[in-house]
Amino acid sequence: MNMKFSEYDVVEAICPLSSVVSAGTKGTVLMLFPGKEPHYEVEFMSNSGESLAVLTVNEPNLKKYAT
Repeated sequence: MNMKFSEYDVVEAICPLSSVVSAGTKGTVLMLFPGKEPHYEVEFMSNSGESLAVLTVNEPNLKKYAT
């Protein structure tokens, strides 16, 4: 199964994922969970680099962060 992201990729939430992770919040992929519907464990952070949350996220809710 091809996965869209790799470990340590910087990604962006495309929709709100929790009370502290809104659309546009940046995060780093920590773990991959391949399967029919791939999931990723992502650590999301504030613009100042503070950790906000570690969440397991479905692939369609993420996009690659454009630098």
